[in-house]
Amino acid sequence: MKLVKKYNKVTIWSTLIILFIGSICFALITRWILMRQLNLELKEEEQEIKEFVHQNQALPAPISFKGESVFFERTHGPIERKIKNEYRFEKIDQKKRPRFHIYRKIEFPIYLKDQWYSGKVIRSQAETEDLIQLLALCTLGLMALLIITLSISNRLIMRKLWVPFQNTLDKAKAFNLAGDKPIQLENSNIDEFNELNSALLVMAKKARTEYESLKSFSENASHEIQTPLAIIKSNLEVLMQTDLMNEAIGKNIQNALNASQRLSKMTASLLLLTKIENRQFVNVCEVDLMNVTNEILDTYDELLQNKNIEIRKNIIAHPIVNMNDVLAEVLISNLIKNAIRHNLESGFIEINATKNSIEFANPGAKLNISPEALFQRFKKETNSNQSLGLGLSISQLIAEQYHLKLDYIYENQLHKLKIQIL
Repeated sequence: MKLVKKYNKVTIWSTLIILFIGSICFALITRWILMRQLNLELKEEEQEIKEFVHQNQALPAPISFKGESVFFERTHGPIERKIKNEYRFEKIDQKKRPRFHIYRKIEFPIYLKDQWYSGKVIRSQAETEDLIQLLALCTLGLMALLIITLSISNRLIMRKLWVPFQNTLDKAKAFNLAGDKPIQLENSNIDEFNELNSALLVMAKKARTEYESLKSFSENASHEIQTPLAIIKSNLEVLMQTDLMNEAIGKNIQNALNASQRLSKMTASLLLLTKIENRQFVNVCEVDLMNVTNEILDTYDELLQNKNIEIRKNIIAHPIVNMNDVLAEVLISNLIKNAIRHNLESGFIEINATKNSIEFANPGAKLNISPEALFQRFKKETNSNQSLGLGLSISQLIAEQYHLKLDYIYENQLHKLKIQIL
């Protein structure tokens, strides 16, 4: 959820809760005030009736007019003075249906000419209830108006306030360590955004410095290692051709030569991994993976013939992907080499191509390690010295960089490596 939506949600819900609680309190206080006023008016009516009886020694005439009724009843003795609500289900207007009405009633004793009477003054609360309902409707309308206003104003204001942040985010996303252009961030009138920009500038400068140092170290290390390795291999090859050679010495020299060649390949692979991770292959173009596969198969034609490996193709369509062409060759080459190296004698490689995928399958025994471990560095399917355990990890890294999915499955006694275009 975006921060603006989160803020709007919290603000609106907080406002709703406060307004709801405030509306209830306001309604209760308003009702209490109105009821208190109505009770005072009823008490004034009682006082006027008693003064009338005292002055005239007679009861006033009963009345019933506009929601107010005054009447008297003879009693056997004094009654308790009380004020209470009275509920009636009646129809006041002939054009309307009957409904409940609430009345406020005061009942008090009157003593006149040796006789006790019960005086009752009843007044309708319709006006009070109507006023409370009107206040409730006004409150609801105010809540709806406030929510709409808050939503629109927050959206407009927050969108404008967050423009510098969005600009900074876009610049940070577009920042390329391998590029030459420094990150350019705009100043803002908001201190927090300026602090963020300053921190990002420092981090970007530090990251680029470290990247350049790592890049320089990787290239220099590779160069410095390859040079003595070349000298070692050259001297070992010379020793292999001398007349002083015997079987034991020749075997030791051959082992040293094989180790130096393996170290050279490992150095080249690790350097390639570093370049891929640092995104140094920036050129991108449309690459036909099936065409790349055919070119690499031509390169390995002699090796395939020596191992008597048959190539079977099932091409529905050519998969096209936007990526660096050099890395595309590395990706396909690693998968084909893996299929050749771990194939059976006189086996086959089955290539299935569709618009969105290409798959390489070869026969072989089930793996002794988990499929996930295949894509880890220096993890190998066999103990063969010919494999460094880096080929599939390099392929996986290339696939991830160009939003491809590289999967391994084993079914029907076939090892299958499949590239899917997402």
